[in-house]
Amino acid sequence: MLMPKDLVFGNLEVTIYDFEFAGDILPTHTHTEENGGAHITICARGSVEVETDYGKQVLVEGNLVEFPLDQPHSIKALVDNSRIVNVRT
Repeated sequence: MLMPKDLVFGNLEVTIYDFEFAGDILPTHTHTEENGGAHITICARGSVEVETDYGKQVLVEGNLVEFPLDQPHSIKALVDNSRIVNVRT
């Protein structure tokens, strides 16, 4: 089960997603100016697979990926207790 937590630090908007189990997924979605804009996603714990129109990429703890506006993407946990952090300005 995916458990998001939203935080705000001045101009930074942060969402933390905890993936309880391997296989948990943040379904394909896009971001526009109206719903959060471009952002970076940091793998804070565990390992996740990011899928975009350009293919798949595995992130491990400390890796990050940047998502421009309107780029469809999904994120799937590869191991239990994975965590990602999305940062938007």
